[in-house]
Amino acid sequence: MPRQCEYCKKVICRACVKSSKRIGKVTQMAICKSCWGDLKARKKFKSV
Repeated sequence: MPRQCEYCKKVICRACVKSSKRIGKVTQMAICKSCWGDLKARKKFKSV
């Protein structure tokens, strides 16, 4: 199931997802491998 990266808003496949988090019972947040290299985006992702 393709998802959308929360930072660059690209649709990413399962292989391109670096990490994902569940926020609440229904919402999931994902970050792609290219955004994982950006330290500002990674800090924002980890702080949630």
